[in-house]
Amino acid sequence: AVRVEAVRALGRLKGSDNSIVGVPALLEVVAEARDPVLLLAALRALGEESDPRGLSVLGPLVRSSDARVAVAAVEALSRHADPRRLSSLFDGLHHAESEVVKAAMLAIAAEPDPRVIVHLGACLDQSAWDVRRLAADLLGRAPSEASAALLRARLSVEHDPMVKDALARALESSGQRRSRPPRRPQGEL
Repeated sequence: AVRVEAVRALGRLKGSDNSIVGVPALLEVVAEARDPVLLLAALRALGEESDPRGLSVLGPLVRSSDARVAVAAVEALSRHADPRRLSSLFDGLHHAESEVVKAAMLAIAAEPDPRVIVHLGACLDQSAWDVRRLAADLLGRAPSEASAALLRARLSVEHDPMVKDALARALESSGQRRSRPPRRPQGEL
């Protein structure tokens, strides 16, 4: 617990010029990666400070086989303002673990980059139902003709009822209601 608190403190240490002086030590903790708890604490600290020196370390960790490390790297990158972080976040969309993919989706969803819609649309084809459902929800929050077209295309082939509901809700919230057959008046067969 003491070592974890020391790592957290490294992320808060500021020099007289208000620069973050603990970043080199945090990068060293990440590079050594002997203790997973310390590694996760260091990744969180790097994300909180949004220091550009962390990008080169955080990016490759998005592809870590340890989902906890990959999610922590995604979350740290999501706090950075540097647009170069997007390519690493897009890499997270291809991770084998759905929790990493969902973290990456949430990290990119609010980005104004036009590639986001395309990447979220590709997530509609993931094998994990919860990834497809989240992709539908996120595309529904970004109403456009492109997102509506992706949602409609997936709705036509989706088999999972929970994902179908999410797709229909997303289309409705984006103003793109799916067409339904006209209702027959009562008494008609």
